[in-house]
Amino acid sequence: MRGMLILRKKNDLVLFKIRFFLDVVLGASVVAHLGFVLILATFHEELIPWKNVILYLSLFSWNIGSARSVTVLAISVERVVAVFAPISYHNYRPYFPTFLIPIAAISFGASDIFILFGICEYEIDVPEGCAALGCCINACFTKYYSINKGITYISTFTFTLLLSTKLLYLKNYNAEKKSLSRANILTLIDAANVIIFDFSPVLISFLFQQWFSLQDFGPIGVVSKMWGCATEALLVFGTFRKPSGKKTSNVTVI
Repeated sequence: MRGMLILRKKNDLVLFKIRFFLDVVLGASVVAHLGFVLILATFHEELIPWKNVILYLSLFSWNIGSARSVTVLAISVERVVAVFAPISYHNYRPYFPTFLIPIAAISFGASDIFILFGICEYEIDVPEGCAALGCCINACFTKYYSINKGITYISTFTFTLLLSTKLLYLKNYNAEKKSLSRANILTLIDAANVIIFDFSPVLISFLFQQWFSLQDFGPIGVVSKMWGCATEALLVFGTFRKPSGKKTSNVTVI
């Protein structure tokens, strides 16, 4: 029984490890993107024929970012089901292999390439002085981008709100004293990071379009994401430094 509980706790954290891996890949792609932008700005005339590389690097970062957002949404949905229907979750969760989630997330991110070139019929021609995906793409993909991000962020926010409300009730208004599990704490941190550092810049740029151009939003969005990753890394480190949730006669982990 104890071994099954330990295995279950480890399985609860698998998706977080996958999401952290996507963070590392995203960070590396952003560094490569910014590095190329600096090199292009320094050796502008010599590298003009290579300006389209901006699109490839930006699109790769976008694909990883989309996969990351879908993974965060999947984590939020899983935690909501685990908290609202714990018995059904523990009975039926083993029938849904965890590896299907990252495959679906990465496939979803990669589908943007088909949308851009297949449906939106985009022809590669990066404008001179463009350094981000926003000023590379056409109006068709921009519309898809807005709808895609909007649905993902609103869904994540909705499930996070449900999870937060339920956990708040269980922790403070239940007769039995309860302590949050690492998985639930990490879910709340994860979702808050996406909403604050990913969604907020998009919302602000949409509400104040007269002040922000697509060229301006690219660097702002990248910096915001990197700040979010750094902040989340500190919070996650603090969470794992705390003793793991131990059950006592008076405390139950949720």
